[in-house]
Amino acid sequence: MTDQQADRKLASNTLAVRLAVILGTVALAAAALYWWSGNGSSNGANRARVVPVEVARVTEMEFADVLEAIGTAQANESVTVTAKTTEIVRKIHFTDGARVKAGDILAELTAGIEAAELDEAYAELEGAEKEFRLAERLVERGTAAKATLDPLLADRDAAVARVNALKARLADKLILAPFDGVLGLRLISPGTLVQPGDQITTLADISLIKADFSIPETFLSALKVAQNIEAKSAAYPGETFTGVVAAIDTRVDPVTRSVMVRAEIENEDGRLLPGMLLTIDLQSNIHTSYAIPEQSVVPIVDRKYVFVVSDEQVVEQREIQIGRRRPGIVEVYEGVTKGDVVVTQGTHRIRDGQTVDVQNDELLGGGTPADVDGETGAS
Repeated sequence: MTDQQADRKLASNTLAVRLAVILGTVALAAAALYWWSGNGSSNGANRARVVPVEVARVTEMEFADVLEAIGTAQANESVTVTAKTTEIVRKIHFTDGARVKAGDILAELTAGIEAAELDEAYAELEGAEKEFRLAERLVERGTAAKATLDPLLADRDAAVARVNALKARLADKLILAPFDGVLGLRLISPGTLVQPGDQITTLADISLIKADFSIPETFLSALKVAQNIEAKSAAYPGETFTGVVAAIDTRVDPVTRSVMVRAEIENEDGRLLPGMLLTIDLQSNIHTSYAIPEQSVVPIVDRKYVFVVSDEQVVEQREIQIGRRRPGIVEVYEGVTKGDVVVTQGTHRIRDGQTVDVQNDELLGGGTPADVDGETGAS
């Protein structure tokens, strides 16, 4: 290649590089112009482009710090009903799962011998009582010595004691409910020979459920008696049972560094049963704050924003400070106030100062403030 040819090739390469630079600059300028004309917050054409959105009104709602624990449901009162004596079951007065009152007869054991002995004891008591009364009248008339009353009084008292003993033995032949509650399965039949300790059925008072669970000692300062709790069971998805902390153990386990806590949950409908696994949410530091739907929050780097809609349906981008969360709801410390209307759907298509078309426009123009996501504003 000659020097002249090399010079021509170098000039051609230089021209190509300059042309590429010019084309790149033009492309960047065109892109910047497109972005500015389509997204610039102060451009009149941008304001004229109306974007459909959905909104919600800022409300007030209770928020709380929540500690989750696992507990086991226990009956308020629970007992295994057993026989006290060795005897044959004569009659059964209950069915599986029946509700009973304290003192109701659950079963009767055979008591023929004790009943006959009681009749005999009553007859003896009656005779002893007559002899004592007769001697008492003779003493009053002076025809008998007062000392004759002592052995007769002893005989009468012995007869009374025998009657009471037989009545107690007969009472053991009746199996009674010790408290109000719900019976379990019947484990005996008429004619069964039972012995002391043999299980007849179970009885539980489940009108109130006790839930025992443990929490780390580091959370003791946030725990107190009568504090509200919420319990959930896998048997009832989506449902919450409310209760209170009833007692806190007086010692911390030195191995696990946790303390046992007992909560009480009203259970008049009887849906919670002893032995169920419960998820316990302990609530503390409860107070009322502003609340907005979670989908209305627009994160940009490490900051959070919302678009507030005016009565003229023009949006204003505001920075907010958020706090705790509930399902679908966010607590807001700063940036909005109660009654403000924020965009919930369409936030990715709008910019500050843009005009929007509110689809659920009943929230604007002085309409009744709606609760966030249908919540009532209190937990």
